[in-house]
Order: sequence, then C-alpha cells, then structure tokens
Amino acid sequence: MSQAAKKKEEVKNKEAANNQEVASKERVTSKKEVSMAPHIILASTSPRRKQILHAAGITFDVIAPKVDEHLTKAEAADPEKAAQTIADRKAGGALQVLLADETLRGAYVILAADTMVVLNKKIFGKPHGFSEAKGMLRALSGNTHEVITGVSVWMLVATDPILNTPDPNAQDSRSQDSSSQTLRSQDSRTQDSRACNSDAEKSDEGHSDEQQSAPRISMGHRTFSDVSHVTFKKLSDDEIDAYLAKGESYDKAGAYAIQGEGRNLVAHLEGDMDNVIGLPLGRIQQIFPDIFGTSSRPKDTTNKGNL
Repeated sequence: MSQAAKKKEEVKNKEAANNQEVASKERVTSKKEVSMAPHIILASTSPRRKQILHAAGITFDVIAPKVDEHLTKAEAADPEKAAQTIADRKAGGALQVLLADETLRGAYVILAADTMVVLNKKIFGKPHGFSEAKGMLRALSGNTHEVITGVSVWMLVATDPILNTPDPNAQDSRSQDSSSQTLRSQDSRTQDSRACNSDAEKSDEGHSDEQQSAPRISMGHRTFSDVSHVTFKKLSDDEIDAYLAKGESYDKAGAYAIQGEGRNLVAHLEGDMDNVIGLPLGRIQQIFPDIFGTSSRPKDTTNKGNL
C-alpha cells in the first residue's frame, strides 16, 4: 500500500471513530432526557395533602393560585364529576403559572385534588359557621355518606426551542424579484422611510428573540376520582356540640376531620383513609408508579372495619 493510500485510510478510520463517539454521546444525552425525574408540583395549600405526600417521602413544591370553586346547579348535580372539575381548575391555575415562565425547562407533574362529602347526592362543603356545621353533622348522624376526591394530573416537558434558520436561496430570490422595483423607487424614498424600516427591523428582531427564548412544550393530562363510604354513629346534639367545640370542623368538607377527633364520630369506613383525608395517594401511585412510586402499604388499602 502506498504512503498516500495509508494516509487516506488513517483519515477514514479517524472520521469513523469520531462519528461513533458523537453517536455514543447522543445516546447518553437522550437516555438522560428520557430518565429525567419530573419536578412535582402540588396545586394545593392543604396541610393534610402536604402531610400525605411528605409521609410517602415524595418531594414537591407548592403552586396554588386562587381559583373559582363555584359550581353551577348543573355541575353540582353530578358530585363525582364536580370534584374532578374543581381539581382541573386548581391544576390549570398552577399550569398557567408554569407556562408564563419562558425560562421553564425540564419535566413537571402538577397534582391537584378536591374532596367532597356527599349525602343523597347533596354536596356538603366547608361550613361557614357553627349553625351550618351543626346542621351538616346532624344530617350525617347515623347515615352512610360518600367522600369523593377528584384528582387532576398534568404532565409537561419543556425543552429548548428549535431555531428556524432562514433559507438564503429564498432570500436571494425575493431580492432578485424586487430589484427592478427597488431601483426605480430608490430615489424617491426619504430618510423618514428608512427610519421606519429600521424601526420595523428592530421590532422583528425583538419578536424573533422572544420566539427563540420560548420553550417547546409537550403536555398530557388525566383526571379521575376515588370514592370512600363513611358511616357515622348516631350522634346526640350534645355530642355534636362537644365535637364542634374542638374547633377542627370549619376548614373541612362535611364539618369533620377523620384524621383528628372526628374519627370518634365514625362507626365504619369502607375505602381508602387517605381519600377521606383529601388525597388518594394509593390510587395515584397505582396509576403513576414511575412518578409517585409504589405504595408501602398492602395492595388492599381498603379499610372495611371500624376506626
């Protein structure tokens, strides 16, 4: 083999090695992007929901802008769908906060929930005072009611934008087509028009920078609900008054807290305790195990006995 042929072969081998190294780096980068752990956002200020996530060892931040939780009569007629509707509004509020940030990059999961106590298709929200709370507990006394938690999950990935490179051939073609018109009108154009063109160019440049800085967004969404059944003991007015005096009723749907002193009002629970508290984490982990992990509790999380 001649010296020139040897040199050509060496160059060819070197190029092949470089290409292989680049391909290897691209595969590693792609793998990192796919396996990137999502940043979890809780769209709620509820201490109970925070506690459930903390207890499961889940790291998260809170973004919970105030949203309209009012339901129309038609929406309230279907409590399960109503809980999902409010959860969607909460998640949507947090989503808008994220999308407003042009520097946003990475994977994010927004988790929102809304819990309702329902008796005979009537929704019991948070009581506004002693009388309303007492009326709710009287209605629940001796009866079985539903606790419905609607859950909304948004998944979003924000990546760097793809920059559009202008086609120089297209630019040359446009320039050639308009050259004769430009030459004919050039003498009649004033400095004012040049200033206008300069301002327009600056405006276009600013718009281009804005487009280039905005991330590419990919999104997915799922909404569902979980239902538990709670049976209350038969309560006297004195027992209701004694419980209300403890002060834990007024920020709870249905005017009771099953994780607190309210457990003494309950005769029987069928379903997930966390769902009654406000976040059915077991169900969430079943649907999204790669994001929220798997439950450390037994697969059957249903409590069919007395508390």
